[in-house]
Amino acid sequence: MKTLVESMLPASILLKQGIYIQTCAHIEIAIWNIIEIAKGYDMNDDDQRIAHLKRKMSVYTMAKELHDAAREPHPSIAIRMHALANRVESGLRNRNMAAHGAWFLDKNSGYLKVEHYFPNGPQRHGDWRRDIGRYSPRQVDMEIEAADLLLREACEIRDLLEKATNRTSGF
Repeated sequence: MKTLVESMLPASILLKQGIYIQTCAHIEIAIWNIIEIAKGYDMNDDDQRIAHLKRKMSVYTMAKELHDAAREPHPSIAIRMHALANRVESGLRNRNMAAHGAWFLDKNSGYLKVEHYFPNGPQRHGDWRRDIGRYSPRQVDMEIEAADLLLREACEIRDLLEKATNRTSGF
């Protein structure tokens, strides 16, 4: 069966979008793990795990929590945690566009166009704004590469924290 969106976008673009979105999902779970380990949460303890998960961190909150958690580990790890949090914050618009935007291929130019509506203000109380973007195939590849590097850094930080604290996140 061929879906309607498959007639709007080539399979190669849909595959790249899937890779990008899954990479971003893994970045978020790695950051959750970093926060858990750095703050000393025992995820095997039902009460601690549930209390931590009920916080339902947004990506904005997650970046702030990551900055806060960086107070605990050795400075060489803390510096990397702060840098990771800054990169997560700065790339949020692109990740939201990738995940929530409607993508179209301009067959004449070969560029991808995206349209997305999002709140322009704190905690979804601002005015809604229409965002339209245009991306070349090279820009798409660069965003995937940037997300992959971010994921690799998050996983390395998580591994360093696991070794430093003799704790594991379960991954």
